[in-house]
Amino acid sequence: MFIKNDLNHRLLEYVVKQLSQSIANHRFVISDDSHIHLNATFGATKADSSVSLLYAEKALQEAKRSQKNYVFYDSYAIDKNEHIVNKVYETLLNNIKQETVTPYFQGIFDADDNHVPNKFESLMRLMDSEGHVLSPAAFMEKSKEYRLYTQLMSQMIEKVFDVMDKHDVAMTLNLSYLDINNSELCHTLMQQIKQKKVGSRLTVEIVESEQIEDIEQVNEFIFSLKKKGVLIAIDDFGSGFSNFDNIANLDIDFVKLDGSLVSKIDDEKYRIILENMVKICHDLGIKTIAEYISDETIMRLAKSIGVDYLQGYHLHKPEHWESVSATFGPKGGNIA
Repeated sequence: MFIKNDLNHRLLEYVVKQLSQSIANHRFVISDDSHIHLNATFGATKADSSVSLLYAEKALQEAKRSQKNYVFYDSYAIDKNEHIVNKVYETLLNNIKQETVTPYFQGIFDADDNHVPNKFESLMRLMDSEGHVLSPAAFMEKSKEYRLYTQLMSQMIEKVFDVMDKHDVAMTLNLSYLDINNSELCHTLMQQIKQKKVGSRLTVEIVESEQIEDIEQVNEFIFSLKKKGVLIAIDDFGSGFSNFDNIANLDIDFVKLDGSLVSKIDDEKYRIILENMVKICHDLGIKTIAEYISDETIMRLAKSIGVDYLQGYHLHKPEHWESVSATFGPKGGNIA
């Protein structure tokens, strides 16, 4: 819909509501014995005529995505949105060109001794033009959309392994099923493991943000890593695509219990669920890690159900390696 400049939002809502109801209530006759009813979705704009069709289409797409009857876009809203998108793109490019992709590290602690980390999870961070540290939520999906993700991950792998090469410390690295399916990333990973000789101190966490479609392919990948001494963990177990099928069919060493479950461990129902998950893992010879340990109560209850390792802000917040060294010493803690 192209809206006259003198039509305000309240009047627009009224017009759209009347149109929607008229269309929904109308009986469209196809033949003597057949009819259909329709629902309509509207995208509206007051933008300049040279870009009005583009903005109306964007408004319609947003209306469908958000399951609304209509979405109104004016030129300011579109320009503001495009400015934000362009800023993310520039941030991604600048970090890649300037090689400022930065690993932060969060300690993973033995449940019996939560004073010194057993190993560290490596977490990607970027810097924006104002020097602010950005977590993956601010850029990860866009990096995939712009096909810059592989370059980010390649830098991340190299920088994590540089820390491992200089310090006798154990680390975990997160990879998704799409990463395992990415021949360029897999080549970089294997090459870096061989070059830096870090296999015996590395754990690869398979983050199941996507459904694993080819178990055999993943097992081949795991087998090639295990030949180099690498350990394997499944992340977010108990949520999303992470399921019992995968721990039964994949050769894994650790399971990370989903944080959304761990955070509710003070609820008896969730505690029973988690306790049984821990028992099943132990029966299969798999060690368990409880993440999202945010306070003393959650930590105490996680220990009480037999979890092997603990991770969360209550124990250690993610930070760059210089801060880790200052807190725990140059080796960062124990060796896994």
